[in-house]
Amino acid sequence: MVVHHILCIVAMTYNVNYRIGLIYNIALLFTEVTTPLYHHRWFFLKLGMGDSLAYKINGLLFWILFFVCRVVWCFIQNVHLYAIRKTYEMIPYSIRGPIIVPSLLFLLNLFWFVQITTLVLKGMSSKKKGDTKTIKKE
Repeated sequence: MVVHHILCIVAMTYNVNYRIGLIYNIALLFTEVTTPLYHHRWFFLKLGMGDSLAYKINGLLFWILFFVCRVVWCFIQNVHLYAIRKTYEMIPYSIRGPIIVPSLLFLLNLFWFVQITTLVLKGMSSKKKGDTKTIKKE
């Protein structure tokens, strides 16, 4: 967690110093939309509400927004950064940096999305199997 924040500070300092990519850094904050939902999930589990409807809705929203905000949005940004790469060729390390770093972030988000999707599918299949309850006649 500390390394993540240090890298963010270094990247922002670089971008402010060379006046490059500021709009992309601001737009990248859009990915943080999913963070409150992730934290709510933790609170639901700690409060023993792991089977509640609110927990399930929160999980579904988290999964959908993670895909939109972190997979689709990062991919669009990477494509656009690659398309305008000629505009920042004169800045030190800018040939590789603005292409490699967001691409690594995209791959990390893609990895986590696959992990989350696997958990969602496991949860859905186990709930379907458990839903076939037999009613005992008394």
